[in-house]
Amino acid sequence: MKVRINECDLNGKLIHNSGELICGDNYLAIVEGMKLSPFTAGIEPLTYMREVFGRLGLDAAILPAEPEDAAREFLLKIASIGRIQFLVDSGDEDYERKEVPPCTKD
Repeated sequence: MKVRINECDLNGKLIHNSGELICGDNYLAIVEGMKLSPFTAGIEPLTYMREVFGRLGLDAAILPAEPEDAAREFLLKIASIGRIQFLVDSGDEDYERKEVPPCTKD
């Protein structure tokens, strides 16, 4: 699967189709990729997701205790408010039937 983290302008307005691309085999791998910075790399994924929800003013209580399930809910919620975009690989002909398409390694 592949997602793009949408950048924001200086006023906090989202800039779609711009920003870092992250590939992963599952939802949790995407979250792990999102937290690869010196400030968040050592944080447990569930803690990271709760902190991001807090900064966005979202209710972290909706996140399940299981990390993979929590990662799915986390990504779907932040996608619903435009913070990330799920991307389709151009070589995936069946993408319309899939919730999140696989990421190809170029």
